[in-house]
Amino acid sequence: MSVAVLCRGIAEHRGRPLHVRTFPKEAACLDICGTWIATSQADYIFVERCTSRIHRDHIVLHEIGHMICDHRLAVLGPDPSKLDSLFEDLDPETVQRVLGRTDYSVTQEREAEQVAGLFVEEMARIPGPRIATGQLARAEQALGIG
Repeated sequence: MSVAVLCRGIAEHRGRPLHVRTFPKEAACLDICGTWIATSQADYIFVERCTSRIHRDHIVLHEIGHMICDHRLAVLGPDPSKLDSLFEDLDPETVQRVLGRTDYSVTQEREAEQVAGLFVEEMARIPGPRIATGQLARAEQALGIG
């Protein structure tokens, strides 16, 4: 099983879309590698732009861990109005929770990391489809599923 397949399952279970995106370039100043934003309509996981696929997948699993544990944090950094400029396609008024990895308690971080680790272990046991190459790999990447 892949992280993309898991995300589709989480979305189905929660009854709302789950979108995984990279942070806008302007977010580099935030010094975080992953964030979960829940709006009234959907969940968004933002991940570091310049990182390896393995690290990106782990960030996604970690943020899913926060979702599963129902961790809550009110704002991203000291100024929630930054959401306007960083996440232009999200209405800041609809943002219910924003979770930046650097702002959790140690207990919440540990819990999310444990959930991510459990997913990694379980996913390793489930045989997955072959790794796509060539045109199929490029198509999956363009669709955000590869």
